[in-house]
Formats: sequence, structure tokens, C-alpha cells
Amino acid sequence: MKHISKISIVNAIIIILVSITACNQSESKSSEQQTATKTNNDTKAIKQENTVDTDKRVQQAKSFANIYSTTCMQYLNELDKLREKLSALPSLPKEKAKLFLNNMQDGLAYPVPDKYGKFVLALPANKNMCAVYAKKANIKTVQQQFHSTFSQAPKPLLVKKNQQNISPQQTIISYEWYQQGAKRKMLFMLSTNSADNASIQALFTASIVQ
Repeated sequence: MKHISKISIVNAIIIILVSITACNQSESKSSEQQTATKTNNDTKAIKQENTVDTDKRVQQAKSFANIYSTTCMQYLNELDKLREKLSALPSLPKEKAKLFLNNMQDGLAYPVPDKYGKFVLALPANKNMCAVYAKKANIKTVQQQFHSTFSQAPKPLLVKKNQQNISPQQTIISYEWYQQGAKRKMLFMLSTNSADNASIQALFTASIVQ
């Protein structure tokens, strides 16, 4: 009887050990599944956040193009008329305006209301130049819209393109619209900076030069 009792106890211990091992394995699998689920959820959340951010930047790029098309481009040959239209609107304080006027003393800068981003329109005094700044924008969309708008000029004007890659993040692209033999020409320039910490990601300027 004593021999049988020892065997029974040993068997019981084995069963308990097997149960504990199985339980631990089950808990381990459950933990791994929870970790995997959390990782997948986190990945989906990041992807969704990136998608929303990209969509917003694209909208910002579209707003940017719309602003410079309806201001600088439309009034390039009559900037005084644009200044008159903007005269009743609030402009930036002189010290802040300097940041958008290349530190020139004279001129005005206007914050442009837009639900997608922050934009500033700058008009230096006594100069045939107009500028639009975008704090954030999708660079690819900005460049595509710029090329689409200025790569072809209305006849009889001719087009000359220049591009300068300052760094992997910074690019300057320009289009000159000119007439053969004429001294004056229209210069449209786009400066972009794709760095997330850039204070300005896109700058458009339109000017008449000789």
C-alpha cells in the first residue's frame, strides 16, 4: 500500500506540473497575442495619423497655390491696385512684417485667413514684387502646381526654367516669362524646404525684373 501511495503521489505531482506548464504556455501565448494586437493597433493608428497629416498638407499646398494665383500672379502688372484692395485689412506689426520683407524697412505683410494652414502675403514698398509664405505644405504638390502653372507662358511669351538644389531638403525653382528682345521680364520663383522643423516650407515670389 505504501508503494502504491508513493506512485499515486508522484503521478499527482506530474499532473500538477503538466497543468502548471500548460497554464504558463497559455498565458504566454495570450500575452504574445495581446502584444501583437497592441502593436497592430499602434501601427494602424500611426498610419491613420500619417494619412490625415498628408491630406492636410496637400490641402495646404492647394490653398498656397490659390492664394498666390489670386494675388501676386493676378496683380503682378498692377501691384498698387492690390495694395489698395488690401489697405482695409489688418497687417502684421512692423517688426514681424520685416521677417517677410527680407528685412526691408518699407512694405506690408498680411496674414491670410485659411482653415488649412498659416499663410502670409508680403508686398515690399516701391518694388514690383509680391510674395506668399506657407508655414506648412506638401512639397510634392506645391512643386507640381507650380510647374503646371508656370511651365507654359501665354503667347508670344517665351519660358526659361532654372532649378537649384541647395540641399536634399531645399530647392529653388524659377520660371522666367519674357518676350524676345524686351528688357523687362516676369520672374516666378518657388523656394521649398521639406524639413519638418523648417519655419517656412514654401515661399512663392512674383516680380518684374530687367
